Amino acid sequence: VATYYNSLTFEVVDAVGSGPVSIGVSGVAALPGISSEPRLIFPRFKKRRAEDGYAVKAFVTSLGLYDFGPLLAGRNPSSRIIQVEDPPEAGGEELGASEAVATTEAQPQALSPFVLRHAENLRITNDSLFPANVRLGLASSGGDFAVGDLETISKSPSPFIVEPESLKLEVHQEAEVKIWCFPPEKGVYKDRIVARIEHNAEPVAFDLSALGEMPSISVDKEEVDFGRLMMNIRAEEQKVRIK
Repeated sequence: VATYYNSLTFEVVDAVGSGPVSIGVSGVAALPGISSEPRLIFPRFKKRRAEDGYAVKAFVTSLGLYDFGPLLAGRNPSSRIIQVEDPPEAGGEELGASEAVATTEAQPQALSPFVLRHAENLRITNDSLFPANVRLGLASSGGDFAVGDLETISKSPSPFIVEPESLKLEVHQEAEVKIWCFPPEKGVYKDRIVARIEHNAEPVAFDLSALGEMPSISVDKEEVDFGRLMMNIRAEEQKVRIK
């Protein structure tokens, strides 16, 4: 990939009094591609995170990875699918001229904000000189998506989902890609999102991380003992701290 310059020289054979004439020529060799700049792809950034902590839905620049942070473990991945609600059946009474007519089209239901917590929108931009056919996948899926250090990827089935899995982008066109993560159990999950561009051997890849967690509490006492009490006598208060 480079810009090349040269010159073509013309000269008339046996010409008297005329010298050679030169014409400059140039050409650009390039490949289709997409931007690999994190600030053009991810919506939020964090310089660093605590060694034993996490970032909440942000790209950590010091680590070069996107961190979902803690997510509810065990949520069904199918909850990301928008459900379509059937229209209400028409009643037996006739509608008056001034009454609104109910729509006969099915209405999609909005996703719960608790489900959307498991998703992030990425912006993919074609910053090359050619249209780009892009395939998206996870390093854990193998094949030509298995790039980078595979030892850092979780061995269990990946909880990450990429939608859509393919894009066709014209020059300077942008498109939105959604990454979901549904940890099946408590624990840290890691993978890598990889973009493969047709006619370009160099992939674009970013590490992903998420922490599967469950709500939990702790108490400062294992037992509350009121001892022996007489009937109809109120016992002294005892407090339990819940955290």
